[in-house]
Amino acid sequence: MPDQKGSSVQRPDSLPAQLFLLAVDPRRQRLTGRGELGYVLRAAALVELQLGGQLIDVDGRPKAGDAEPVPDPVLAGVLSQVAADPGRRWRYWIRRDARRITREVADGLVAARRIELHRYRIFGVVPAERIVVLDRLVRDRIVGAIDAALSDAWPVGERTAAVVSLAAAAQMRIVLPRSRRQAHRDRIASLAARTGPVPPALRRVLRDRRAAAAGG
Repeated sequence: MPDQKGSSVQRPDSLPAQLFLLAVDPRRQRLTGRGELGYVLRAAALVELQLGGQLIDVDGRPKAGDAEPVPDPVLAGVLSQVAADPGRRWRYWIRRDARRITREVADGLVAARRIELHRYRIFGVVPAERIVVLDRLVRDRIVGAIDAALSDAWPVGERTAAVVSLAAAAQMRIVLPRSRRQAHRDRIASLAARTGPVPPALRRVLRDRRAAAAGG
């Protein structure tokens, strides 16, 4: 992959981009879990910044680190927000602008020729969107990395550990159905521990959201 240092193009292999692709059902050509996806992508951006050293955890709160700024506009936007308003907890930043990041990541994947978006109207009235994954192998490789990571005997890099942890925290059934999460509960927990404070923060954000929705 070409070095994109100094550009302002979203990295098509960023954690938010990978989680977006995982959320796409290639057969039905639609997003799954759309109502919660923005929170997942915000969490993925925070983890990406933490892995890169742009963010560090200080007493349960993100703080700007000393690493060089990132050229990716989605990540740079999240980093700028955190740096401008220190003292907030991770949960706050997961909730912040959750709806907007979904569109930003989708637009970046379109620009990178990873997906195509086709807007249409159901019965000529209800707006809808079809998502075509242009290179299924890209998504298949991410799914394959998750499959391998769930084996205790397989060495797992930080980014793959993050993908598994976030997908599990979000209960992304398209890649980690409940039965599979339960079967690999200990392995997922160990990967989440490596990833840091964001996966449990995401889990709590989504739990609170679901509880509020259930309560009317």
